[in-house]
Amino acid sequence: MDLKVIPKPDEISWESITKLLHEAFTEHVEQGLHYSACDQTAEITRKRCENGICLIALFNGVLVGTGTVSFFKKEGEKYASLSQMAVLPEYKKFGFGSKIRDEIIKICFENGIEAIYCNTSEKAIKIVNWYVNAGWQKVGMCSYRETNYYSVIFRYPIMGHKYTRFNVVFRYNLSKIICKLIWLEDGTLSYCGRFLKRIKLFCKTYF
Repeated sequence: MDLKVIPKPDEISWESITKLLHEAFTEHVEQGLHYSACDQTAEITRKRCENGICLIALFNGVLVGTGTVSFFKKEGEKYASLSQMAVLPEYKKFGFGSKIRDEIIKICFENGIEAIYCNTSEKAIKIVNWYVNAGWQKVGMCSYRETNYYSVIFRYPIMGHKYTRFNVVFRYNLSKIICKLIWLEDGTLSYCGRFLKRIKLFCKTYF
């Protein structure tokens, strides 16, 4: 099986990667989930790779998958985020997604990254289980404006420590409660969120 996972070469266009993303995310569209990768432009695909590395998977020379790792710093430590993970539907059964993910983990290890973060819809059960079964820990929940679902935040330790089971359960459930209390699935404030925002503005103005 001739599979190569390499950084995007110049001859692979952003348009072809974007087309792959659209095809790979079709199943989510059918489920009623709107990931940004479902219909983003080639320019957005390129911009999302600006602060990192875009990897592609070539099977017998054919573009079948992609994944992007981006780097950022927090409190002096180096972290990474995994995004735009996709494999064409007809190739998913071969484990190509895991190959891309493993290569990204290798890159993060070589760069001294503390931990990698990523997120996906809480309704995408197969993907959630795919990460959990590979050792990624559910550590939070958030909501984005360009989507229509709550996102589960995952963490995979590289140079940093692995959270205890209690820590993971506590972090995730507390974040889930706060997120769903303040935000709606489309990333807008809930009634409670708007109320808390008015209180914050009032306190900032008069105190």
